Amino acid sequence: MRKLKNAMLFFTLAIAVLTTGSMVSAQEGERKPIPIANGDRVYCAGFISDTKISYEMRIIGSPKEAESAILVNGMRAFMNKGSADGIQVGDSYQIIRPRGPFYHPFKNAKLSFPSFNKRGELLGYFTEEVGFAKVVALQDKTATLEITESCREARLGDALIKYEKPQLPELKAYAPIDPLAPANGKAKGQIVGARGIREFLTISDVVILDVGQKAGVKIGDYFTVFRENGSEPIKKFRDDEVAFRKVESGSDRYRGSDFSIEHPSIQKEKIRKKHPNKTLPRTVVGELVVTRVEGNTAVAIVTRNLGGEIFIGDNIELQ
Repeated sequence: MRKLKNAMLFFTLAIAVLTTGSMVSAQEGERKPIPIANGDRVYCAGFISDTKISYEMRIIGSPKEAESAILVNGMRAFMNKGSADGIQVGDSYQIIRPRGPFYHPFKNAKLSFPSFNKRGELLGYFTEEVGFAKVVALQDKTATLEITESCREARLGDALIKYEKPQLPELKAYAPIDPLAPANGKAKGQIVGARGIREFLTISDVVILDVGQKAGVKIGDYFTVFRENGSEPIKKFRDDEVAFRKVESGSDRYRGSDFSIEHPSIQKEKIRKKHPNKTLPRTVVGELVVTRVEGNTAVAIVTRNLGGEIFIGDNIELQ
């Protein structure tokens, strides 16, 4: 009888140990870092390099070239390098498309609107990220590729580079953002572009910044996105005296009765002359984290916004 009790006790202890171990494992699993982004959020934004990049490997043809001018997932293509150049079956390449010089769209005193022509300072040379391909067959001077993933359609002439998986930062612990936080004196810049030429941005959107390694920016750095008071970049509504005169009744001197909801107590022009926008606190609108850094620029992902959209042209400040 005693042996039976001992056996039951041993069995109970064993179950307790295994259960505890599984709970610890589950807890450890819960503590795993949360990826900042997955899939095409990581490698489809494009980037701006400091100098022109010479691409030696390119797509030069496809088996169905006479039927289609574009290449998408599952289709095959030929590249201009082969076994004689050290190419091996199974090698993975990123398909990219050099787009040329990229000028700052906002830093030009002569313009009050964004322009991507030769207007502002040269930030670098923009390269579009198109997709991925894998070597499936070899020839001496050429190799056969299969398109494995597409950000957009590939074409003949697109360049190829050996793909290196990026080191992504972890998502930091949550902390409230003060919507009226003052400047901290650290590096500042602007959002100058976004994936898909988007202008209205929100969480998980990929953006390009006009600050990089030369400003001390590193992968994993967080930036606060803010907007100076009165610097709304998309649309401004007219609320001066001319606008009120058009919509209100009354004489030229007394526009609108005292009971009108649109009648201004003081002209806006007078208020702004005495209290310029620069004297008002800025508004924090979001947060982003850097995932790739070049000399003059960086790629980042929006991690938070404060109840509204973030715009191309919004200011950023290193946290």
